[in-house]
Amino acid sequence: MVEEPDNAVGEITGGSGLPRRRVLAAAAWSAPVIAIVTSVPAVAASLTPTIEFTEASYAGAACAVLDDITVFATTDGATPAALASVTVTLSGGYTFEDTTTVFSGTTDAGGFMTLPGVLVPAVGGAGTFAATYATADPASAPVSAPPGSSVVTKYEELTVVGTISVPMGTTPIGADYYVTPASELLYLGNPIAGATDVQMWSTLITPANEIVDWALTVNSAGVAKRYRGGVLVGTFTNLPAGTIPVGVTYALAPSTNNFYRLNTQPNATLLLGNVTSADSVNNGNNNYAGVINTSNQHIYYTNGSNGIVRLVDPGSVAVGAGFWLTPAGDLYQQVTATTGRFLLGGVTSVDDLNDSATQLRWRGDLQCLCCLQ
Repeated sequence: MVEEPDNAVGEITGGSGLPRRRVLAAAAWSAPVIAIVTSVPAVAASLTPTIEFTEASYAGAACAVLDDITVFATTDGATPAALASVTVTLSGGYTFEDTTTVFSGTTDAGGFMTLPGVLVPAVGGAGTFAATYATADPASAPVSAPPGSSVVTKYEELTVVGTISVPMGTTPIGADYYVTPASELLYLGNPIAGATDVQMWSTLITPANEIVDWALTVNSAGVAKRYRGGVLVGTFTNLPAGTIPVGVTYALAPSTNNFYRLNTQPNATLLLGNVTSADSVNNGNNNYAGVINTSNQHIYYTNGSNGIVRLVDPGSVAVGAGFWLTPAGDLYQQVTATTGRFLLGGVTSVDDLNDSATQLRWRGDLQCLCCLQ
C-alpha cells in the first residue's frame, strides 16, 4: 500500500503587468560602443533581388521590447530597393507590439525597413525573424532571451502570508505546487527531484490540523506520481499516456475510458470501464469519486468501492462525487439509488468542495507575467 490523502477538504484540478522595458535590438555578440555608424550591408553583386537583416542575430530580455530591427533589400545584390514590399514573420513566441507575428511594409529610399517593436515572451527562449521580398531568397536571423522570473503571492484565506519567485510563465496548481514552462514540478518554489515532464496534474488542500498538500502528476508516458508535502509517496506505471488525474487518488484514461484507483503501487487498480466523465473529492478519512459511464449511469465510489448507481441524462458530466450537470445545464445531486435532487437550471460552470469543521484554504496567484523585477 502507499500513502493516500485523508482529512482533505478541497481539490483543485488543472497578472496584469507593469509597463514593459524597452531596449534596443542588438546582435548577441555585440560589445558596447560609443558611436554607431550605419552603412549598407556588404552583399555580393548579383542580378537578382536580395533581402537580409542588418544584424546576424538578436538578443533581448524577457518582457522587453526590441527596437531598431532593420532589413535591407536590393534589386540586384547591390542597388538599394526603394519602396519595396517586405514581409517579416516572427516565431518562438515573439510578437510585434500589437501581438501579431507578421508585419508587411515598404523600404525607404535607401532600401531599409525598420520593424515595429518586437515583444520578447515572458518565458524568454529562442525564436527566428524571417523576411521575404519579391523573388529574393528568404532571409532569417535567430533571436534569444533568457527566461525571466515572476512573483507568486501566497494567501491564507484573504491574508498575504508570503511571496515566492518562480520562472516566468509558471502556473500555480494548488497551495504550494507549481508547474514551470519546462514542465517541472515545484514545491514552495523549489524543484522536486525527478518531477519532470509533468503533463497533467491535480492537487488537494488539507485541513488545518494536518496542513499537508497533495499533488498527483502524470507524464507523457502515463507514469503517475503522488506527492505529499513535496515528497514522492507513490508511483504508478501501468496507466496509458494521456491519463488524467481525478483528485489525487483516482485517474481516468480517455484513450481506453478506464477509471482507476491509485492505491497499490506500481499498478493502479482498474475500477470501471466505459467511463466518459469522472470527478473526485475527499473528506475525513475517505476518498470519494463520481463517475458516469456510457450506459448513462452515475456511480458513487467510496475508497474504491462503488455504491449508489443512478441513471442520468446522456452527456451528463460528473461534478465532485455526488453531483452531475446535464447538457441542458441542470444540476443534480445524488441522494439515493432512485432519487436525484434537482438543484438549479441554466448552469454553465460548477465545481464541488467537501468541507469539514476546521479547514485551511491557501491560494497561489501569479501577480505579474511581465513586470520589472
